[in-house]
Amino acid sequence: MGAAGRRPHRLRFATFEVDAGSRELFKQGRKVKLQEQPFELLLALLERPGEVLTREELEQRIWPDDTVVDFDRGINRAINRVRDALGDSAENPRFVETLPRRGYRFIAPVQELDLADAELAPSGEGEGATREPPAGPTSGARAFAGKRVLLAAAGAMALAAALFWNPGNWRDRLTGASPGYQVRSIAVLPFANLSNDPAQEYFTDGITDELITDLASLDGVRVISRTSVMSYKGKRQPLPAIASALGVDAVVEGSVVRANQRVRITAQLLLAREDRHLWAASFERDLGDILSVQRDIAAAIARQIRAHVSSVAGSRRTAIAPAAYDDYLQGRFFWNRRSVPDTLTAIRYFERAIGIDPNAAVAWAGLADCCNTQAAEQGAPNREELFSKATAAAVRALEIDPDLGEAHASLGYTYLFHTWDWAGAKRELDRAVELNPNDASAHDWLSHYSIAMRQFDASLANSKTALEIDPLNPLRRAHMVWHLLFSRRYDDVISQGQRLLQDAPALTGVLAFLGLAYERKGMLPDAIATLQKAVDAEHGDSSALADLSHAYAVAGQHDKAHAILEQLLARSQREFVSPEILANIYCGLNDRERAMDWLEKAYAARTPGLVYIGVDAVYDPLRSEARFQALLHKLQLPAN
Repeated sequence: MGAAGRRPHRLRFATFEVDAGSRELFKQGRKVKLQEQPFELLLALLERPGEVLTREELEQRIWPDDTVVDFDRGINRAINRVRDALGDSAENPRFVETLPRRGYRFIAPVQELDLADAELAPSGEGEGATREPPAGPTSGARAFAGKRVLLAAAGAMALAAALFWNPGNWRDRLTGASPGYQVRSIAVLPFANLSNDPAQEYFTDGITDELITDLASLDGVRVISRTSVMSYKGKRQPLPAIASALGVDAVVEGSVVRANQRVRITAQLLLAREDRHLWAASFERDLGDILSVQRDIAAAIARQIRAHVSSVAGSRRTAIAPAAYDDYLQGRFFWNRRSVPDTLTAIRYFERAIGIDPNAAVAWAGLADCCNTQAAEQGAPNREELFSKATAAAVRALEIDPDLGEAHASLGYTYLFHTWDWAGAKRELDRAVELNPNDASAHDWLSHYSIAMRQFDASLANSKTALEIDPLNPLRRAHMVWHLLFSRRYDDVISQGQRLLQDAPALTGVLAFLGLAYERKGMLPDAIATLQKAVDAEHGDSSALADLSHAYAVAGQHDKAHAILEQLLARSQREFVSPEILANIYCGLNDRERAMDWLEKAYAARTPGLVYIGVDAVYDPLRSEARFQALLHKLQLPAN
């Protein structure tokens, strides 16, 4: 289709924007001159990023049938002018790649902008304006001339050019200066799937996830977690706005093309708030080399931001058979959805990966995560079996790869919530954070450990770190409210819980935190009303019903408390009801003997909620009881 037939639109790549309606090219808000035919060629490439456009396709697009032209000479001249305008080179392309005897391909990620989003910076070089070092001597000489600097000697000109443009940060080495930017935080935005196959979405998401994990080993750099960055998948937003929401200095964008056993990954690093390009590269390898490609990208980014990659980063992934790796990525894709059916699907993929390659440590770690997730489900009938399977899978992963951070985190989780091996949980979770300081879940679980040990300051520190790593995940904010509840900071629970429900009304579990805070402040009508909302929102969940029953008991409405208690006792005959929530109700009714009976049943059933009995205010009436102190001693929890 000719240019006149297309709807005007804007396209962005790196620091450039193309206005297809006005047929103009801009770089950082400044217009870049580009003639009609080179512009049409660039537009054709941008409209099909990652695809090869043959010379014949470009001839039909750019030169009408009635045009007489030396085609080879014309297209070569147009390509050269496009590269000159972009500061690109044929030898080391960042944007336009030549495929000999085939055609050309645009290899950088391209974003289509809504007209409202396409805000161009004002022209000129006002305060704070930045320039990107040129890719080659032609663009460098032209930009240098644009500065109107006249030097008498050729040697002085060469030195001045090197100092001004700073290629390879040479100026920094000569003068000891910083590169002019600092990157202390980074986000890997969801890579684009350019394979023209929606079924390959799992593979593209997997590449994004793995690069996040590889970058997480950078010393002194906060790397945003998967949950937060995935909220931008398929969305078009200005880069500075994304940087502000995530609180990062830089972002990585990229694309993935997979064809059979070949994979092409293009990535670029941008200084986010300025939308300034820092680095870009394209890698094409066999699927079997995919782990090395990810490490290469992480190492290149580390060099650009001058971060140190820990010694384990280069070998953090053991070798894995390509077919097993494919199943592993499928498993992570489904596990990340977190629903029970998807978790079961993920288990099948992880087990299939292990069947193909029994030494696939990451697949063993994925299996451990799935079993832990299942075991955490309230009412899981085979919790003991699931936790045992998770422990065995995590141990096997660490036998293969002792430096696999996610396996240490999974093992720490089972020690914390199943075997109650406090020293083991602390050791494994600390090691997980050492290997991957940007593992939000490991920090989260360390917060749970610290609460159980009555280490409230440590719990708060880990809660805050998890939220900084995963700022757009409302569950991290909910965890912060949970921490405040167990720390008995009830006014903070109420203020933060109310704000969270305004921002994320679907997060109905926060209603329980609010209701408990109201109850413990003596605001009983508010507590009962809020906990009734929690019961309704959670569709009669057993834990929510127990909280409501306890509030009725504390308020003196024993008939309503007993009615819910009888309902839950009847339910326990048909399905699993965690014993400690029944103990919760008996505490409200001040029936200490029955409360202790149910707590001892919870100990026998090894229910995860028992971890918190040393700090949970609901058990305050039992703290002077000898049976309660004996239970704390058996659990090896702090007595006071």
